[in-house]
Amino acid sequence: MESILNFNIDTIYTVIYKKEPPCFRFDNSGRDWDGFVLFTEGNAVFISRDGQRISCTRGTLLLLRRSTVYSIFSREGCGYITSAFDFSPYCSEALRGLPAVVQCTEKQYNDVVQLEKKWQLQQWDSQLFCRIGLLELYGELLRSHIQPERGKVDGLVGAAIDYIHRHFKENFSANAVKVLGWIIFALELLLTQINHSYP
Repeated sequence: MESILNFNIDTIYTVIYKKEPPCFRFDNSGRDWDGFVLFTEGNAVFISRDGQRISCTRGTLLLLRRSTVYSIFSREGCGYITSAFDFSPYCSEALRGLPAVVQCTEKQYNDVVQLEKKWQLQQWDSQLFCRIGLLELYGELLRSHIQPERGKVDGLVGAAIDYIHRHFKENFSANAVKVLGWIIFALELLLTQINHSYP
C-alpha cells in the first residue's frame, strides 16, 4: 500500500485546452513529459505503440508517461485538455499499474476542467492549485485502479472502511460528532457487558 502513496509532481509546464479541426492527426514519437489528455468534445481514436486502437469520447482520459509513443486521430475534429508535467523520479513503481486510458467520472471531468481554467488565469496560486488537483486526481485513479497489497476486508469492517474512504472529505457538524460520540459510548457499554457475561 505504501507504494501507492509514494508519488509526487515536481513541475507543471502547462494545462491547456485545444480544439482540433476535422482530419486531425497527431503522432508522438516519444513524449518529453508526463501528462494527460482529457477529451471534452468530438470523437477520436488513440493508437498505442503496439497498434491497439481505443475510441475516445467526452470524458476519456489518456494517462501518458514520459517517452510514451502514440497517435491520436479524429475524423470530425475534437476538443481536449492536455497537460505536461514531471512526476518525481521515484514515482515509476507507484504509477506502474495505471491503465493508459480511463473513463472519467463526472467529478473527475469537472475537476480537470477547473484545473485548466485555474492554470490559464496564471495567478499567484495557479501552480499550487493545479499541483494539488493533479495529485488528488492521480491519487483517486491509483486507489480505484490498483488493488492494495493487503487482502480485501469483508463484512461490517470492510463496509466501514469503504464508507470512510468515500466520505472522509465531507464536512460534518458538531451535533453529528456529539451523536456519534453517544453511539460509540453505547456500543462500548454493550461490548463490555457482552465480554463480562462470557468467560
